[in-house]
Amino acid sequence: DGSNIGVLPKEFFKNQEDIEQVQNLPLLHMSQSLIFHDRIKFQKQTDQNTIDPPTQLHLQTRILSIKPRSIGTFMTSETKYYQDGSCIATAQMVSLILGLDPDNVVS
Repeated sequence: DGSNIGVLPKEFFKNQEDIEQVQNLPLLHMSQSLIFHDRIKFQKQTDQNTIDPPTQLHLQTRILSIKPRSIGTFMTSETKYYQDGSCIATAQMVSLILGLDPDNVVS
């Protein structure tokens, strides 16, 4: 639907004209954490001559914070991993959009 331009959705920009700026800026992956809340249930292989069946997970990602700074804009996102309706893990990631002008971003 055009709502996402690279890593930062357009609703985080003050002016739509500034969206093009982010496409040419470097994105630095600063850190990531992963916390397991439960065990992953792997599908059992029934036939020794077949490959393992896939384990299905549903991922749900959201942006937790946008922090404009003089060096660029830090973004923290979170991904929750669901299996059979239960949250089995949570990951958080911090990235830096290097050089993104703080005046162009809604925090």
